[in-house]
Amino acid sequence: MRHILSIIATLVIIYIIPFILYAAGRHVYFAWDNRFRNRKGQRPEGDYITKDLALMYRKVPMDIAFQVCDPLAEGVGDGGIGIFALSFKPKLPVPIHLRGKYEFLKKIKLQLKQRGFKNRFWIVKKKGDSIFF
Repeated sequence: MRHILSIIATLVIIYIIPFILYAAGRHVYFAWDNRFRNRKGQRPEGDYITKDLALMYRKVPMDIAFQVCDPLAEGVGDGGIGIFALSFKPKLPVPIHLRGKYEFLKKIKLQLKQRGFKNRFWIVKKKGDSIFF
């Protein structure tokens, strides 16, 4: 039997379980509510990446990644999407948990570009906005 949709629950940072979906030949990641943040720079960034992010399933590149980009977490990793985007390089990171602060995304896109992220980054402009992949 050929599967159209495959879903994998993966453990990240002890209690957070994000989901990886394979649908129509695409690898889609949904963060749930993690922020992949290094609180107050408590650990070196390399240590953080190898110990926390390495728990995630990485056998195939991510096409679309729904990842937390929380304006309240701005000081801890570009709202939560920075380290994630730089580590996994999804073709299209989709920011979630914006709290209606859409202007925040322009700043995050610039920060990611300055740190070497070359893929697309969706700047949501308003509720109901859409994008085609």
